[in-house]
Amino acid sequence: AFTYEALVRDLGAMSPLLSPVSLKSGKGRVQGTLRGTSSAPDFLLQGVLTSGTFTNDMSFDSLRISSHGKLSSSTAAVADVAVAGLRAGDRPLGDVVSALTLNDKIVIDRYRESLGDTTLTLHGEVRFRGQATMAMLDSVGLAVGDRAWRNVQPVQASLEGNRLTVQSLMLAMGTGRVNLTGSLDLKTNRAGAHAILQNVDLSQAIGPPESPDAPRGIADGDLLLDGPLSDPDVQANLRVVHPRLGEVEGDSLVVAGSYAPGTLSLSNVRWVRGSGSATLAGTARPRMTLQEWMRALERKDHAWASRVDLSLLLDMKSFDLNTLAPIDTSLSSLRGIATGTVRVTGTAGAPALAMHVTASSVAYHGVESATAELVGNYAARRLTLEHLDFARDGATTHVEGSIPIDLSLYGGHATLRDSPVALKLRMVDADFSVAALFVPEFAASAGKLNVTADLSGTPGRPVVTGSLHLKDGILRVAGRDEVLEGLEVDASFDEHRVNVTRIAAQEGKKGRLTGTGWWQSAEKKRYGDFEFRLRATEFTATDRETYMFRFNGDFKVQDAVDPSGGETYRITSVTPATLLRGELTLDLSQPREDSVTLVPFLYDIAVDVPRNLWYRNLDTEVELQNGQLTLRNEGVRDLILGTLDVKGKFYMYSSEFRILQGTISFTSLDRIDPDIQIEAETIVRGLGTRTASQGTTTGESPIYMTLSGKASQLKVHLHDDGGDNEAYLWRILTIGQFSAVPTVSTTGISTDPTMIVSTTGAAPDATLPVRNYLFRGAERLLSDVGFIDTIDLQSGTASGGSTSGQTIGAIGLGRYVTPELYVKYSRDFSATVE
Repeated sequence: AFTYEALVRDLGAMSPLLSPVSLKSGKGRVQGTLRGTSSAPDFLLQGVLTSGTFTNDMSFDSLRISSHGKLSSSTAAVADVAVAGLRAGDRPLGDVVSALTLNDKIVIDRYRESLGDTTLTLHGEVRFRGQATMAMLDSVGLAVGDRAWRNVQPVQASLEGNRLTVQSLMLAMGTGRVNLTGSLDLKTNRAGAHAILQNVDLSQAIGPPESPDAPRGIADGDLLLDGPLSDPDVQANLRVVHPRLGEVEGDSLVVAGSYAPGTLSLSNVRWVRGSGSATLAGTARPRMTLQEWMRALERKDHAWASRVDLSLLLDMKSFDLNTLAPIDTSLSSLRGIATGTVRVTGTAGAPALAMHVTASSVAYHGVESATAELVGNYAARRLTLEHLDFARDGATTHVEGSIPIDLSLYGGHATLRDSPVALKLRMVDADFSVAALFVPEFAASAGKLNVTADLSGTPGRPVVTGSLHLKDGILRVAGRDEVLEGLEVDASFDEHRVNVTRIAAQEGKKGRLTGTGWWQSAEKKRYGDFEFRLRATEFTATDRETYMFRFNGDFKVQDAVDPSGGETYRITSVTPATLLRGELTLDLSQPREDSVTLVPFLYDIAVDVPRNLWYRNLDTEVELQNGQLTLRNEGVRDLILGTLDVKGKFYMYSSEFRILQGTISFTSLDRIDPDIQIEAETIVRGLGTRTASQGTTTGESPIYMTLSGKASQLKVHLHDDGGDNEAYLWRILTIGQFSAVPTVSTTGISTDPTMIVSTTGAAPDATLPVRNYLFRGAERLLSDVGFIDTIDLQSGTASGGSTSGQTIGAIGLGRYVTPELYVKYSRDFSATVE
């Protein structure tokens, strides 16, 4: 018996001791014990081996082993083995943890091999027959990320010399099956394999399942592979049901093709959706190996595109263009049925195209055409249109010429702004809704457009000649509610400039808009330079929520830049516009200065307000007049500047106050928060007689209210002719006016101005303040009814001989039928109807 520890410099020399494991090189450190007879000793072995190579050219970076057993002609042992950096030739296989039982065979009690997110687990046994190794595995598991394949039946494989042969391997995932047979030469990396796919879910088998670009569908078919793994011959025949590539969906996909070194041949790739189809056939000839091609795609190295020559034909039959919508957001509104061919030659980096496509029921961004036809070609980053024609209901559009554009695989469809362009455009009664395609500031457009235009120069500096006439037009600008109808425009193209000689349109029943202007292209400006002079007559501007203005005036519209540096336009008044009628409903008690929101356009407009500008809300109905306002927005917030007189009425605590005099002044430069100076009066009725400080007796009591300060921090004060204190007057407006009729007490004149007693001398009703409070709560609740704009609930005491002191209410309901027509019904339940 002895204990040993050794530094091993040549594992090949120990190969007889490790039989049936055969090593030809490596080094390490080994320690252990031997006990028993020298012919069959028991052993305990622990070791760390590095840089080892087996006789079949498999190798490892390090191997840790712990083993015990008996050394004899028929070795019997158990071993725990951990291998790092396992390789077959130069192909990495990952790390291995295993537990083995060794005798005349190797029993794999546990085997786990990991490489990245891929894990292989095995259980079975391995036998040795001369130079051949035979494996029968009753359990095989292959997991890639969250996807796991398991064997359906025992797996048979053998290793003889450098050749690994799989006689039978059937794996299952869900309802899918893959049956694989083949062989691999571990020294030369040449393979021959045949795989049969049955009901395989591609979302589980290929690519990250959570990725939106991962392929989807249920696949059946077979794959053949033969040759070196770096550039083998491949043949594929697949059929996929309900395929999806990215966001593009179909009903079926058929792929029939093959690859031989240097040539990818597609005999039939057919995509079917509904009654339409698209078929791709031809060849792609890469000037690189298949392995190099796949690695370039994996690295997203676009240089490969210039090294793949193409000869492909795309044939479409009744193809639904909406299928392409998910590819790019710019195609989301594309509709139509297309038939035609596209021939592709050149390389993927510099393709050449020849196209002939016809389509029906075409629509794009709301522009529709009954038929369309495209005949053209593309080469050297230039799209040449022999003709592009659209037709619908007698309207036609014809385009021919050439456009500099990059249609290569990674070109991004970018227009080359400094390259020559040459186009001819002829439109006869064409749909003006096409304008929304090119000017996103047009939310809606329609009309009949006649254009004769020739375009030259470059996309960045175009030169246009010809003329334009629009009739029966409709236009609404984005972010605005105003709609121009009956729009007519006459214009001529003068190289870099468009001269608009006539604009005429109507808005609603009375509004009119006329004008002239010009537009010209400008460097680094999408919308160029422009200026339009417009005259508005009884024109209405509104946002349908906070304001409505009807006015006359002359205005200038020209290009501008907003605070963020983006292109926009500015509207300014040439002379002060005249307000004919206006309505304001914005809440002046909430100044709008906190949020900074970029607006779609800028403006600086002066408006004369002689009268008829109304400010209305639930409690207010006042007319603003006799002044001038400036409406301004420099791209950050709306501003109003100017001073107006105020007349009208408002309500507080069910009391109607009529304005005796007042002004409202907009002076703030950072918000809409006007200064208010208003003197108003209300008459308190139903209180009977009372003794004022002057000793006079009256049945009506005027109360005056003074409003002053900013609208957001308004100061309110009350006074009356009798000099009563303000607290008493607030009580009269809130609770006191609903109490029993006040008068002189039976014992004399009260010296307490808050003292109110009944005409009969009876004690006042202590429940009245509570009843009045509940009455006001009901009033506020009813004010939220959606179909009623104003509700006025009042209370008073019945006239006549009643001495009960019972309060009797009056109710008024009001609604704005139109911004100009207000209808109010009120009834006094004591007898009077208004």
